[in-house]
Parts: sequence; C-alpha cells; structure tokens
Amino acid sequence: MKRPLSSAGPVLSPQIEIAKLLRQEGKPDQAGMALFAPQHYESRYGYPLLVWLHAENGEPRQLQKIMPVLSMRNYVAVAPAWQAARRRSLPETDVEAAVAGAIDAAARRFHIRRDRVFLLGQFEGGTTALRVGLSSPDEYAGVVSFGGPFPNHAGALVRLEEARRLPLMLAVGADSRRYPPGQVCRDMRLLHAAGISVTLRQYPCGDELTTAMLADANAWLMEQVTGTK
Repeated sequence: MKRPLSSAGPVLSPQIEIAKLLRQEGKPDQAGMALFAPQHYESRYGYPLLVWLHAENGEPRQLQKIMPVLSMRNYVAVAPAWQAARRRSLPETDVEAAVAGAIDAAARRFHIRRDRVFLLGQFEGGTTALRVGLSSPDEYAGVVSFGGPFPNHAGALVRLEEARRLPLMLAVGADSRRYPPGQVCRDMRLLHAAGISVTLRQYPCGDELTTAMLADANAWLMEQVTGTK
C-alpha cells in the first residue's frame, strides 16, 4: 500500500521551488488562496485547472503537499479559502463565489482552459466539491472527492440532465469512519439510479489521503482531459 501524506509538513521535492506555490493577495474573499504553477510552465498552452477544497481542519497551503504527488506538470491548481466563505451569512452562495473567484484569479495569472476546470476536495471539501459541481454542472469538467460523502440535501440533483454529463470520481478508504462502506453503497445506488457517471475507487486504509489515491486521480483526470479510457 502506498503511504499516506503526512499532515506534519510539505512533501519534500527538489522541484517544489520550480513549481512555485503562490499566494493571492488583494480582495478579502481571495486572501490566503494558494496558486500552483506546473513545472516548465508554457504560457502558450491552455492548462487544465484543478480547484482544491481542503478538509475542514485544513488550509489552502495544503496544495503544496498535494500537487507534487498528484502531478508536477499536468495542471495549474488553485485552493481557495472556502471555509472562511462558508462561515458567512449565506454559506452556499459564498462558497460558490469563493470558487469562482479562485478560478478567475488563476485565469489572470496563468493560461487555463475554462472548459477543463475540475473540482477536487477531501472530506468536507470533497462533499462541497460535489455540491458545487452538481449545482453548476455545465461549468466544470469533473469532480473528485477523497473521502467526502455525496451531499444529502434535497437540491443535490436539481439539475439532473446536466449532471448526467458531469464525470465524478469517489476515492474512499475501506475502513473509513467518515464515509463508511454502508454509506458509500447507498450513495452509489442513488447515483446509478439517477444515471450519474461515477467512478468508485476503494483503498485499504481508513481516513487518509494516500499517494495511491492521488496517482489514480491523476490518471482519471487525464482520461477526462484527453477523452481516453
């Protein structure tokens, strides 16, 4: 089994300075967001964009650990401070605004493809990524949730026809307490009954984010980008 990512510090890589973790300053709703440039960034190429939503106890700078393991070359990535937005008076609207602001910030700094924007998240961030993606399925190319259950509110599938065209990936630990197997099975039955395209990957671990999960996510993302299976 591949190792989990440590929460104690960043993944050490001789290429991390080349990739450059950047922080967006300025607008209050963008303060603290993290931007990641791929190794050997080429301004003439339109990159897929990954929007990372951290877990409730995480922070945007987690992107510094995620991207060197997921891919140093394939994507531009951004991590908004979405938890700060969620604590405001209109949490759902504010989170969606924080995600949109992060995408705009990445587009101002880097050359990205607006039709290749993917939402990724861990635990609460994964559930939020699913909710945001399904509420505006025509704006995203896919969603990956690491250990985040499917949103359980009534409006999750309000745009069902469009949602059927949105690819989803669920990466879950077989011994997870946050997202136990029984709940995974219930969610899968719901998604299949609704005609939603979903890829489920289960791993021999509990509530960890492992290198195997990120490697599989990279392969799945590139399948969506290139149109190959």
